[in-house]
Amino acid sequence: MTPLAARRSLIRLVPGLVLVAALGCGLGDYEKKMAREENHVDELDKLASEPLELPEKQPLDVFVLPPKGVNVRPEKRQYADRLYQYKGGSDFANVYLGWAAKDMEEDFRSKVLSAFPGSRGTTVRMTTARWDRDKDPEDLNGEELDTVTIQDTNRTFHVYLTSGNKVALVYEVLKPAKASAEAVQASLLASLNTLALGKEASALRREYSKRRTGSKK
Repeated sequence: MTPLAARRSLIRLVPGLVLVAALGCGLGDYEKKMAREENHVDELDKLASEPLELPEKQPLDVFVLPPKGVNVRPEKRQYADRLYQYKGGSDFANVYLGWAAKDMEEDFRSKVLSAFPGSRGTTVRMTTARWDRDKDPEDLNGEELDTVTIQDTNRTFHVYLTSGNKVALVYEVLKPAKASAEAVQASLLASLNTLALGKEASALRREYSKRRTGSKK
């Protein structure tokens, strides 16, 4: 069984457990949980089955599942001397990930934005929509991100900076894309919604490692 098949199998087991729980919590709550489960399965179908692999000795653990077609292993040579590049294909040409040096967060932000050519849009603050099968979305805390869109002739760079400018995550989208703009945006948001930092990222990485081991048995 492949890691993706194992992952989807684990998720599809949950409705039966939710049904049992629904006996005590009402049909309305059960239907909401089922809808969230189905939505999450749809999101996972848009993503790689493994998280991005991180270079050694980074100051903060980062967990994120990239869009399908993106290599989870970084290139050996850094992009612009500060970002790790994960080569893609089709609509997502590349994904970039980088960390600020200690006490250099503001300088890091400027360097990241200047690393990508094109016309820069205004900064917009957003919060990711985290998913947890046991919790209502309103009870979950997503990651707060500053997002800047940079338009070049043949591509668009979607730049996301975490709180304090400690981590930068960039999606390079070719234009025109083969998929519809809505489909590309859906894949991008699905990837962002898996983003976790620090201890939470480490816990998710351990969980995926266990699932990988289990799928090989």
